[in-house]
Amino acid sequence: MPITGAKVHPRGQGTFSRVLGHYVREEKALDLMTALRKMTLMPRSGWKSARPLFKDKGRIRVGADADITVFDANRVIDKATYENPLEYSEGIQFVLVNGAPS
Repeated sequence: MPITGAKVHPRGQGTFSRVLGHYVREEKALDLMTALRKMTLMPRSGWKSARPLFKDKGRIRVGADADITVFDANRVIDKATYENPLEYSEGIQFVLVNGAPS
């Protein structure tokens, strides 16, 4: 699914924020650690055997790629809509990709 352009789905930008804000905090459909594991460690587990470059993804440790999102669990929520699908989520303070601010 394209995440940029004239007509994109709002979850192209706000999927994880939606899970954390709506399904974890508001609906209590799953706990925070389970949601984070499903977003980070579980996808990495399937990729690492097929693609060696993913072996350093999904964990915070020395030598890892340092893709980190710092968020406020009490405020994180998606703001993207069909009318404004590229709207940034709220409650995310920092995003680091390979250790650099993004």
